[in-house]
Amino acid sequence: MINALKIFFILLISIAVSAQDGKKMELTEAIRTCLTSSKMDGSISDKVSECLNNTEFPFFMVVDLDEEVITSHSLDQITIINYWFIECPPCKVEKGFLTKLNEEYSGLNILSLCRNSKNELKEEIKKAKLPEWDYVYDYENQNVSLNTFGYPMTIILDNNRRVRKVFVGGIVDEEKYEKAKSVINDVKNG
Repeated sequence: MINALKIFFILLISIAVSAQDGKKMELTEAIRTCLTSSKMDGSISDKVSECLNNTEFPFFMVVDLDEEVITSHSLDQITIINYWFIECPPCKVEKGFLTKLNEEYSGLNILSLCRNSKNELKEEIKKAKLPEWDYVYDYENQNVSLNTFGYPMTIILDNNRRVRKVFVGGIVDEEKYEKAKSVINDVKNG
């Protein structure tokens, strides 16, 4: 009965999600337009962050490793969305910085969107002793409304699902780690 309810819930949300496809295309086109229509000062990460700043993160619905459905509408606290894959060396470096952020800020939600399969991801979590947070496998075949601009890519959302910072290339050094902390503190302090 529980599985039947999950399937029904997923189908119901899928109908709502299909209505969001237009918004996905609008956002992707808005980013392209923003990136190509203005002077490129600074890094691509800064420019993408500027293009997305204070926009509502588009609706998505994914299934995590525990087969629980996560939607963007369930994100009601500061959230870090991290795009990565197992074979990516900078992605492995970033896990250390994300772990530090998770330890430093109580109530921080980390949603880890991995390109790899469920079995590969489970094996990597065990082998690398990755922290316990929400892991989504094979995200490219799930309904995620924003593609990456490279790996890793990390997005900080406020408690209203608004984009506060995008790190194309991830949080892979102390400077970016300090910037992430600054953004989180700004969100926490209103």
